[in-house]
Amino acid sequence: MKCLIVSFLLSAAISVPFVPSSTSVGFRGGGLFDKLGGSSSSSGNITESQTYPAMTQAEVEAALQHIPIFAVTNADGNGIVLRPQDESSGNEGVFYFFLSPNMANQTLNQLTGSGGNETEGLRISAFSLGKIYFMMKAKAAANATSTVKGVSADTSAAASVSYRLVPDMRDLMGARMLLTMDEKDSEELRKAGETGEISEEITQKAMQKALTESSRFNNSYGEVPVFLIQQMRMQRTKEGLAEANKKAKEEGLPDVQPHMLPMYFNLQAMVTTWQSFIAKMPDAKDVEPSIHLMDLDELVSKMMEESEIDFRSVLLVPSGMNPGAEGLAGAAGAAAGGATAAAATAMPSVGGGGGGTVGDL
Repeated sequence: MKCLIVSFLLSAAISVPFVPSSTSVGFRGGGLFDKLGGSSSSSGNITESQTYPAMTQAEVEAALQHIPIFAVTNADGNGIVLRPQDESSGNEGVFYFFLSPNMANQTLNQLTGSGGNETEGLRISAFSLGKIYFMMKAKAAANATSTVKGVSADTSAAASVSYRLVPDMRDLMGARMLLTMDEKDSEELRKAGETGEISEEITQKAMQKALTESSRFNNSYGEVPVFLIQQMRMQRTKEGLAEANKKAKEEGLPDVQPHMLPMYFNLQAMVTTWQSFIAKMPDAKDVEPSIHLMDLDELVSKMMEESEIDFRSVLLVPSGMNPGAEGLAGAAGAAAGGATAAAATAMPSVGGGGGGTVGDL
């Protein structure tokens, strides 16, 4: 079986060798969940499968509710619309949501560094992805315009505003590297990793290949990578399982699974958690993780279709969350009731909108 090593030596100069047994884009049916998606025989083949009903928009919003995204706003909570240098035609503007608070802060620093009265009072505000996601999609589908206020309080204009969701650049690079490494690259990096001598030349070669040959995740926005390791599971608490089953029965849904499958917006967090699990399980030290990679839009689309995969037993982990095995297990326990999928992340009220809106989005 082809083995890959993903080695990061990014702007933060962090090197993380990682050895997945395979990398898949998207899902491979009920087998992804092993017995969560159906019963398996001793040979590992799926002998029967259960079909799970499509999730409603409200359920998907609840699954995304705890995922924080960040934006530059003024003191009143109104979003700051920017005009990209490469888009100079008409009254077009762009509003950015960032999954990384650091990238949001970089944008804020660039704006405040330019000086001027218009930058006074700018700040970073946090919002719920669950409350924003479908609004962004509806705006894009309708090609809607928004009222954009000028620097002066008495000036405003109708403008076409594009709302962009920006992932962490390190996760985009990680996704590209997962897609472009072949067996030869993997073996070269594996040998270098075993000797502890992953040179800058090897790293730059892998990064250059990812930048020039990846068929996906080549834009700085739009495609948001989501990562998972097929072998990882989180145990629901006894109380959480009972509560989730009670809710499922009330809604006429199948019983929920006792385990949850974590999916990560941050590749580094997934690697750290996997290594924490392996460190506490000596018998699993030789297990090579099987990575699956998908785009957020694809994930949401699959959630809203009838499927052999029980997406109601998925635990979405925010970018800024990097717990060990115990911490994430606790998060899974908090999620077991089904209302929130991970440890709660505070969403401050912005401009009276409760973290749900930005200006007139």
